[in-house]
Amino acid sequence: MPRPYVIEPPIDDKEHFLPGEQSSFDLLLFGRAVEYLPYFLLAFERGSSWGLGAGRKPYNLLRVEAINDLNGKYAVVYEGNEKVIYNHDLSWTGREVRQLAASFNQPAIIEISYKTATQLKVDQQKIIRLEDISFTGLMRSLLRRYSTLSVHHHNQTPTESFQDLLDAADCR
Repeated sequence: MPRPYVIEPPIDDKEHFLPGEQSSFDLLLFGRAVEYLPYFLLAFERGSSWGLGAGRKPYNLLRVEAINDLNGKYAVVYEGNEKVIYNHDLSWTGREVRQLAASFNQPAIIEISYKTATQLKVDQQKIIRLEDISFTGLMRSLLRRYSTLSVHHHNQTPTESFQDLLDAADCR
């Protein structure tokens, strides 16, 4: 079963922080995992004393905001000094994402950049180098993840024709 979350590290590639310096990250929750946000917050709060990174440096969880990238709304859901979780549901549905995606022009070229460690498998074999996976293989992996997230965390079976997408990917 796929994990219904993604932790996105800061974009700045900074690896070392001085005491008191602040950093941020994004936590993306999918499907029913949104309901478990308080547990994620508790895990991050308790983990603060264990620390992060190779040196296990302790940290303070200062603030958590919910952000809806589709409409630009945001709300504070946690203030570290208050230790209170505020209930603000700014999640979006798959239908909203599909509607927005349908409004985009189809690009002629798509560039994919891997900023963090990414584990891909083809036929149960881990891909070590990106050169070892074809575009069709990448599409198969993405569609498999999409499908299993939909089924396990959204209680929906995808209705799209994956074969049409894979055939189009194979022509590239």
